[in-house]
Order: sequence, then structure tokens, then C-alpha cells
Amino acid sequence: MWRALPLLLGLALAACGPQGGREALTDSRIPPGLAPRFMPPAGWAWGVLDSSGQPQIRYGVSGPDSRRPAAHVVIVPAAFEPAESWFETASDLNAAGYAVWTIERPGLGGSGRYVRPHDMAHSQGPGAEGAAIAAVIAAAIRPGDDLPIVILAAGDADEAALSAIAEGAPAAGLILSAPPAPPGRSDRVVGLARRLGLGALPAGDWRPWSRQTQLVAGGDPWRAATVGAWSLANPDLRLGGGSLAWRSREAPSGRTAPPVATLVLGAEGRACAGCTAQAVPGASEAPQLDRDEVRNPWRAAILAFVAARAESVTAP
Repeated sequence: MWRALPLLLGLALAACGPQGGREALTDSRIPPGLAPRFMPPAGWAWGVLDSSGQPQIRYGVSGPDSRRPAAHVVIVPAAFEPAESWFETASDLNAAGYAVWTIERPGLGGSGRYVRPHDMAHSQGPGAEGAAIAAVIAAAIRPGDDLPIVILAAGDADEAALSAIAEGAPAAGLILSAPPAPPGRSDRVVGLARRLGLGALPAGDWRPWSRQTQLVAGGDPWRAATVGAWSLANPDLRLGGGSLAWRSREAPSGRTAPPVATLVLGAEGRACAGCTAQAVPGASEAPQLDRDEVRNPWRAAILAFVAARAESVTAP
């Protein structure tokens, strides 16, 4: 076993960086038969930010028709949700008068990938992800703009969003949509592998992408099916399983509220010191893909929160 250790360490170090990865996807194809409400908002455009030591970061943007937006809403999707699965929500926010951005974390969605196989989820942790989000906001959104920014972090993007604000992202508000409960202690095998630097190697039960691995727990079958549809039409969006480092990520036991107004939305009012928690009965892990009776209250809470932040920031 010990003779194999140098080889394993060499493989891990070779796979930890962007070498062997791929560039960001900026020409995603619309799946055949996709309903118009799930298509890109009018005027949608993709952009790419090169980040030192990390894969390319893909972001997208669209704005309201023929009027100046009242605020910027920055959506950070969950790990296994490509930005394309947020197009319906982006259109809703555009219709309400807001500019909408999506920022996919390095190694996820349509952003560049770290390692081969390309459908393995791998991350350098919330700190690196937060720095990447803050870099996109600084480079693409904020310069010369006095509009408030509200970050909408989905699922496991919560820690990355908190880190982005700690890195100096100029957010006026933060929404945590269905954040996961803090995980328990990692098992000994995963913990040992992480200490040995084997985080980029596949977990023992890792499987490549398939139609089953791409299923998202959305309550509406038509909305949830859009995730798999986009992945079928665009192989670069596919994610199968995670590396050991990904699987052993541990969030703090109690979330710390950033120095901005924060709204937590989900099936339960999860703890966050100083945050406003609003339960959305029946919400799944992906409320944007839920049926109307669940998604509508979730959407209304987001619109009300963004409107309040826009009013409070722009008021004299």
C-alpha cells in the first residue's frame, strides 16, 4: 500500500489544477421541443472570466425591456443545476424590472472544469468559489453602476455566496434558496483521503453522467426535466459524481449572517444568525423547479425582498 502512495499523490496533484480540464461553454444549444418559458430570456448573453489558477468562470446576463433596471440580481446555481435551469426565473425577474446575472462556480455547470473526467464535480472550497463570484461582480457588473446588487444563492452555493460578500462583493442583500442543512462529520476514509491530498480522485461509488444522475428534486416534472434536457443537448453541462474533496466538504455548524439583509427560503426556516427565515411549505431542494403552488410563493418572496432592497438603497 505504502509503495503506491507516491503514485496516488502524484495523480492527485496532477488532477487538482486546471490542467486536463476544459474551457467554459458559451454556445449552449437549446434542447429540441423545449417550451418557450424555459428558453433563454430575450437578449441573453454569455460571458467568460479567466481566473488565475482556476478554470474559466461562465456568467450570463439579460435585462428588462426598454427601461433602466432597478437592481441587479445575481443567481449562483446549485452544483448540479446548470444556469440554463434558471431561465424561467430569470425571465420573471426581467419582467419585474431587474437585470439578471448567473455566475456558475469554477468546475460546475458550464464553467470550465478542473479535471478529467469532465463530469466529475470538484471544488477548491467555498473560499475559492466566493473569490470567483466576487471577481465576476467586480469585473462585469459593478464598475460605474450605482444599482443595488442582490445575490440569490441556490442550495449548496450558500457558503460560496457568504464568502463572496466576505471578499468584498458589494451586495445590498443576500437570498439563500433552500440551503442544505450542515452536514455531519465525514467518515474516516474520506477524511484520510482528504488529508493525504487525494481530493481530486473519484470517490469509491463515483459514477459517470447518466440520465439518472442528472435528476433534480424539483416538484414539477416539466420544470425538473429541463435540467436533463439541457444536459442531453449539451454534453459539457453534464455532471456525474463528485471527487473525494467535493464529497467531504463540510459547512460550518451555524451560518454567520453577512453585513447585509439576508433572507432564507426553504421548506424549513433554517438557522442563520440575524437572517430572516421564511418557510415555503412543500418546497423541494430546487424551488425554482417546483409546481406553481410552491414556486409562486417562493418567487413572490424573492421579488418582495429585491424590491425592498432596491428601494432602501436608492432612497435619499
